[in-house]
Amino acid sequence: MTIRKIMGVAVLGVLLLVMAPAQDSTDSTDSTDSTELLKQATFAVETDYAVFNFVLLTNKTVDALFSGPNKYAIRANANQTTVFYVHGIAKKNVDFEPAFEIQQNVRSIKTKPVNIENFKAGPIKEGTKFKGLLQLIQKLNLYEPFNLKDEKMKYEEFQYSWEAIELMEG
Repeated sequence: MTIRKIMGVAVLGVLLLVMAPAQDSTDSTDSTDSTELLKQATFAVETDYAVFNFVLLTNKTVDALFSGPNKYAIRANANQTTVFYVHGIAKKNVDFEPAFEIQQNVRSIKTKPVNIENFKAGPIKEGTKFKGLLQLIQKLNLYEPFNLKDEKMKYEEFQYSWEAIELMEG
């Protein structure tokens, strides 16, 4: 198996675990639809110190991932600007800095991390899970490719398909 396939399986597994408590219905069709939605909305990044999964937040993905009163605040925020739900696990002890930037065409878009669990600056031990939101200060053009970069490196180019965007926003 290639790294990309392994990451895809890992992303799907983590999404199913994250999604399980947020499901309001036990209808298997809804679960299958939500799984496909989250799969299309997610891209993964593996660094030397952690594995990150980034899920684009739209009204539909927020409903699939979150429950309770915070869901509405997260949805409102995601409607105002581009927001990613970030979750992952540390592969080694690291002094973590959730400072990411998005590059799209000639634009460089700063981000603001929002801590949910261990998604803040400071030491993180190997095996620690983290969750948070990554809020962009500008809207991302979802129809154009973009690069994610942190303080150490620039990662591969990502682009959502038209079908994925339609599924997430439709």
